[in-house]
Amino acid sequence: MSWIDSIPPTDVFFDAGPGKLNSEAWLVKKKWPKVSVIGVEPDVKRFEHLKPKFPGKLLRCAISDKDGTISMQRIDGMSINFPRANQINPKSRFESKCRSFDSLAAELFPKGSVFVWADIEGAELLLLKGAEKTISEGRITGFYLEVWRERQCDGWATREEVTSFLTSRGYYEHQVVVMGKHHGDVVFLRRPK
Repeated sequence: MSWIDSIPPTDVFFDAGPGKLNSEAWLVKKKWPKVSVIGVEPDVKRFEHLKPKFPGKLLRCAISDKDGTISMQRIDGMSINFPRANQINPKSRFESKCRSFDSLAAELFPKGSVFVWADIEGAELLLLKGAEKTISEGRITGFYLEVWRERQCDGWATREEVTSFLTSRGYYEHQVVVMGKHHGDVVFLRRPK
């Protein structure tokens, strides 16, 4: 079963790190034409490439546990928070505006259900910590997250940490979409009450 066929309809689809044209946000908009799509992309080149055709509102910022700025690095056409030791290059570092999920939700979609997609290279736990209020309100129906079996560097979240965080807040691992030797994609849904 495709991941999109296993998730409940939602009012808002939040895409952290859309990356390329015609990916998850476009798929969701095709399946549910009335869904509001909100995306965040910190990399200026990716943002400029995606913005004209993005099927919703795309913001140029990173997602984190709080609002402010965050140090990032461009690697292989993307911007990440946590470069591995062999990838560190001070010349490609930059400061990016960052927002917490909760502050974006309060500003852009204060009501309704939300499904969250995030492929943000190890920063998934920061996204979750910044979504505590919206999670506690029961508005987030689920998450599609890239998870890693082992920590890649300081700050990088592991599958075990992400799963522990979500299960302690009423979610369960609904579907392992793909799981390779080192990382994969997992759908977490809120447990029925």
